[in-house]
Amino acid sequence: MIKHTIEVMGKRTAYWERNPQWDKTVVMLHGFRGNHKGLTDMVQHFAGWRVVLPDLPGYGESEPLDVPHTLANYAEWLDEFVVAMGPEDWVSWSHSYGGLIALVHGATGRHKPSAFVSVSLADARQDYAAWLTSMYYQAGRVMPYEMQRRWLASRTIDKMSQRMLITGVSARRRQEMVKRGEANLGTLNPRVITDQYFSAIRTPMEPYAAHLDMPALLIAGAKDVMVPVKRLERLMSVMPDGTLVIMEDQGHLAPIERPAATATITKRFLNGIEQPALV
Repeated sequence: MIKHTIEVMGKRTAYWERNPQWDKTVVMLHGFRGNHKGLTDMVQHFAGWRVVLPDLPGYGESEPLDVPHTLANYAEWLDEFVVAMGPEDWVSWSHSYGGLIALVHGATGRHKPSAFVSVSLADARQDYAAWLTSMYYQAGRVMPYEMQRRWLASRTIDKMSQRMLITGVSARRRQEMVKRGEANLGTLNPRVITDQYFSAIRTPMEPYAAHLDMPALLIAGAKDVMVPVKRLERLMSVMPDGTLVIMEDQGHLAPIERPAATATITKRFLNGIEQPALV
C-alpha cells in the first residue's frame, strides 16, 4: 500500500492507497480506538478496486481536528476528504464506529457515495453495559490530562473488551490481535475518544438511515455482543434500499477475523447493483 498525507479541514490526514490505477474506488473507515492497520488484511481481497484507507482524525498518523470530534464534524471531514481523492463515483465502506460517520455522511453529505456498506455498524445499545461504559468515559472526562490518558488507555480495560469482542479465531490469532490493540493504546487521544463516544450515544441513527438514498448493505455478526442484530434490523427496516447479511459464526470484528469472507460479501453486493460504474 502507498502512504500519502493531505490537509483536510486544516489538519494533516494520513491515508493509504492500493491499486490507484483502477477507476472503481472504495473509501474504508476503521472503528473506534483503532486505525487503518485493522483493515489491511481485508484490503488484500479487493483486487480490481482502488482502495483508500485513512486514519481518522485523531488516530494513527492523522492529526486531531480543531473542532469537537462529533459525528457531524467527522462527516464534514469525510466530505472534504472524498473531494480531495477525486473519484467521480465511489463506495463508502466502514466498520463499527466508522459506520456511524459514514451513515451521517451518506444522509447529509454533499459528495455522497454510490453505495453504502457497513460492517457491525455501532448503533449504540441502551442497557446496563452501556451505562457502565458511559460512567467510565464520564469519569475520565473530569480527570487531569495525564491521569485521563492513563485511564482511557488502560491495558486492563482494553484486554477485557478484547476478550468480549474477539470470537472466531485461534488462540495464536487472538494473541496477535490483542498485541496489535495494545500497541495502539499509547497513541490514543483522550479528547478525541471522549468526544466520539458521547456523540455516538447521543445521536439517534434512525433519522439518518431513513434518508440514505443509495443502495445500502449492513453486515452483522450473529455473535456480536456490542451491536445486537436486532439493532441493525431496525436500522435496515427504515432504509429506502437496505439489505442485511448476517454472518452466523461471527462477532463484532469480522473484517479482522474473517477478512476474505467479509470482502466476498461486500463485492457480491456491489456486483449485484445495477449501476455500470460498480459492475
